[in-house]
Amino acid sequence: MNKEGFNLIEVLISISIMVVLISFSFPFYSAWQDKSSFNNYKAQIIGTLELARLQSLAGFNNKSHGIYFNLDENTFVLFQGNNYESRDLIYDREFELPSNIFLTTNLDNNEIVFNKYTALVADSGIININEKNTEQNSVISVSDFSILED
Repeated sequence: MNKEGFNLIEVLISISIMVVLISFSFPFYSAWQDKSSFNNYKAQIIGTLELARLQSLAGFNNKSHGIYFNLDENTFVLFQGNNYESRDLIYDREFELPSNIFLTTNLDNNEIVFNKYTALVADSGIININEKNTEQNSVISVSDFSILED
């Protein structure tokens, strides 16, 4: 008699092998996901810096534009105005960061402002981005003519 198909033992062995492989791959996937999330938030910060620079260069609403980093609340704000305190509130765009990502800066008042039409900055500075779980970190340097990441 010729049997076709799988018997119960073969199916159980196959499922056992798959479970073992999945359990070994989960930590790698989790680490990859944390790294990917970190890179996405870093790109969001750089993109927002570039947007502030471009809006200032174009003279959007005839104003300067900048970014304020609220280190206590783990947020950053794209604003319109000469500084965060005297900004036009209706143009604010706030971005939240997850609790595992935190920022530090050496910027005066934790803000960087690009002057209208020139997009030059009054003070160059550095933004440090750190991720608690994987201990990743990255540095973004902002100066008159560039926004650089390490």
